[in-house]
Formats: sequence, C-alpha cells, structure tokens
Amino acid sequence: MLKNHAIPMQGYVTLLLAPAIRAQQNQSTLRTKENKANDTTNVTRIRSHAQSGSTRNAMHIAKLFYTKEGKYSGSDDDSYEEYIDKFIAVSRALGLAQGERLQFSHNLFCGEALLFYNASVNGRAGYFPEALKMIKEQFNSPTKQQQVEAEVT
Repeated sequence: MLKNHAIPMQGYVTLLLAPAIRAQQNQSTLRTKENKANDTTNVTRIRSHAQSGSTRNAMHIAKLFYTKEGKYSGSDDDSYEEYIDKFIAVSRALGLAQGERLQFSHNLFCGEALLFYNASVNGRAGYFPEALKMIKEQFNSPTKQQQVEAEVT
C-alpha cells in the first residue's frame, strides 16, 4: 500500500511565501539604490543579499524535507508523484530557478533513492527536469508500476 503523507500544499506556500516576497522587495530596493548611486558599495550589498537569499532558500528546503517521512525513498510504499509535486510546490513558492531546484533536489531523497541520486544523477543531470526523469525511470517506470499494482491486487 502507498503511504499517504498528505501535507497541505497551502501550508507550505503560506510558510514560505512571505519570506520570499520580502527578499524580492529587499533586492528590488537594493537594485534601485544601485542604479541611483552607481557605486561599488551598493553592488557589494546586492551580491551579499543574493547569496543570503540563496542560503535562506536552502535552509527552508532542508527544514521541510528533514525527516525520512518527508523524503522519497524509492520504496514501493512511496508515491513518486506526491513527493515531486511537494518539492515543486515549495520551490515555486520560494521562487527557485531551475538551477537552484537541481542544486537543492538532493534534500528530497533518502534510502535507496538517495543512493541512486548520488551515484547516477548528481553531477550527471544538467538540469532539474533531467534529474527528475532519471529518478522516475529508476523508481517509477511503467514496469515498476505494474509490479506494484500486481502486489496490491
């Protein structure tokens, strides 16, 4: 049977949306100041702020996908789509670019799925959708789905 780890997406979006909006507003303010002053001090502030925003996003992702129950293990009991949909919803709420999604995607996996990710996906996938495709082919292929359906019935 598939485990139901249904956690309302709205809760994740609410949790993450406010800091993301504030970060974007702060970055806009810094860019405006840079355009007015055009000095290296403001450029340094923008770079520093962008890095702290990325670090903040990494911390949010790590916290949300901290427990084993919050991660995809690749077992027959886990629903691949559920975990991926949750990660995508969170990354959209944070405003992560595709590169950042790929960079932080290791947080989504544990167990056999993490072993596969580290051995076959990490460093080989050039972009996030490619990484998802590789994981899906390994753990959620049509053959694997048929095997699970046969076990259930």
